[in-house]
Parts: sequence; C-alpha cells; structure tokens
Amino acid sequence: MGSESETVCVTGASGFIGSWLVMRLMERGYTVRATVRDPDNMKKVKHLLELPGANSKLSLWKADLDKEGSFDEAIKGCTGVFHVATPMDFESKDPEMYFVSKTLAEQEAWKYSKEHNIDFVSIIPPLVVGPFLMASMPPSLITALSLITGYLKFKNIHSIELSCASASPSSPHSVLPARVCSLIVEEFSKGLLYSSISGS
Repeated sequence: MGSESETVCVTGASGFIGSWLVMRLMERGYTVRATVRDPDNMKKVKHLLELPGANSKLSLWKADLDKEGSFDEAIKGCTGVFHVATPMDFESKDPEMYFVSKTLAEQEAWKYSKEHNIDFVSIIPPLVVGPFLMASMPPSLITALSLITGYLKFKNIHSIELSCASASPSSPHSVLPARVCSLIVEEFSKGLLYSSISGS
C-alpha cells in the first residue's frame, strides 16, 4: 500500500485485533471501511465510532462470514483488505475442523493471490492478549485467563500439567508458566484500565 490517503477495509473491525487495526490505520491517515455483523448494534460498534478521526475517516459496513458476497461492496475500490474476521465457536462438536478449515482457507487465499498478482500476508497468532478497546472482554483474554478464573474446563488437564512440568528454567527459549500467567494478568489489567479511561 502506498499513499496514506487511500481507502482500506478491515473485516471483523469490532473485535480485539480489528478495533486496534482500525484505530492505527486512521491515525496514519487511511480512510477505513469497517465491516461488522450489525452496524446498528451500538454495544458492539460504539468504541469504533468514538475513535479519533472516526467522523471523517470511518464508515461501517454490514457483512457476515455466513453470507456469501456480503463483503463485496465493502472491499470494492479498496487498495488493501485486512481480513481479521473469524467465526467464534467455543462449543464445536468437531474441533479438528477448525484447523482444517483455516488451512484450506489459507491455501485458497495463496492460490488466488498468485493468480491475480496480489500481495498476500497471512498471520496466525495462537493467542492474543493485551489492552482492548471494545466494551466487553475479548474471547481470547477469557481463554487466556481461564486457567486462573476456572471459566473454561479443560478435558485434557494431564497434557497441560506435563507441558508446565517440562518447562525448564535453564533453557534460554523456555518461559515459566507462572511468568506467563503473570504477564496475562498484567496485560488484562491494562485492558481494563484502558477501557475504563476511554469510557468504553
């Protein structure tokens, strides 16, 4: 992408990563088309509309991953698309399908980008934690804190215990589980503080 006066689209804009991306893009002068499932749901989009520059640099577009073609108008004419929307299903009957679908979708995206000479970047973070702009706690933070809060029940706790036990403090690449929990709580508290300061 070149000039910062260009128009870009951010899918899943009301989410954890999407809202930060929208804010940073507008700070750099981009006009942002933000796709959300329901632009009229103020509980979900208020934090976006209150971002600095939103009055002149942001427009909300209705789009849903379950509705084929619903993103077409939002991305038409954009010089870049940041596709961060994802369906959140924590009660899947077939959890392996999540990994299969992500792999197949990425393969198709690579194929399409090569055929149409489009620059493509794929980032697959295993877990995202940190301060958040939205009014409610992001699902990834709920998951990250679940070992502390007991919110989620893990069926395979033995594997978690083995993973924690195998973390060697003498290895330069290992991180002690206690330190990970400490970092998660620290980042979580920053998110709560930021949310209360920004009035989300």
